Amino acid sequence: MKKIAYTIFVLLIIFSFSSISFAQEKQYDTLGVYVGLVGGYVFPSNMGTTIAIAGGPTFNGDTTLNNGYLYGAKVGWLTPFTKRIMVIEFEYNHVTNRMDKLKNSGIESSDVDMSGNVNMDVFMLNLLARYPQGRFHPYIGAGAGYALVKVDDSAASVGGSLIPGGYTGGSAGVFAYQGMIGMDFDITKNIIMGLSYKYLATSKFNYDNSFNYMPATTSMNYGAHNILLSVSYLF
Repeated sequence: MKKIAYTIFVLLIIFSFSSISFAQEKQYDTLGVYVGLVGGYVFPSNMGTTIAIAGGPTFNGDTTLNNGYLYGAKVGWLTPFTKRIMVIEFEYNHVTNRMDKLKNSGIESSDVDMSGNVNMDVFMLNLLARYPQGRFHPYIGAGAGYALVKVDDSAASVGGSLIPGGYTGGSAGVFAYQGMIGMDFDITKNIIMGLSYKYLATSKFNYDNSFNYMPATTSMNYGAHNILLSVSYLF
């Protein structure tokens, strides 16, 4: 048992020194600029939904979404003036979730089944704080930017009976923000793998559409938990 413990201790010491040596070599041999690809699974919250019928009543409810997916790209800079602790990053994500139901709105006698997608193209500027030494780099960060949201036209039904005219979609540009926490791992001095969590949300957005052939204005807001994997190349 002592031999095993001693062997593990020696291996940890060797790994620690190799990590320090690796980090020093990496620091001097790379520019600190990286590009990467990201993808993952999206767990959306309910979308608060207001449907204002032109010249008529206003209905408030929630649109439920199915779990979806995210993919995108990023480019970042490990700032040398902070010894690579602070990272400035530009990120693009495409996010897709499928609508499930319009609930508790009162617009129909019961929940309305929906079928269209909610798609977002999100452009974010992130600021991260990371641990720069060794091969493992835990980090936290936040970002803000712009999301172009597109809600698809959707068949709408109650209890299996289609609503004439369905629900037409629309699009809008809106402020977006996110918070994140994650861990990067240096496979080599140039290849980095990452695992992260982030919460992505938008402020309320509005678009003109129709429901059951009635002209309307719909307001929604979006929020989702995301589990992501990434791979990056460090120059």
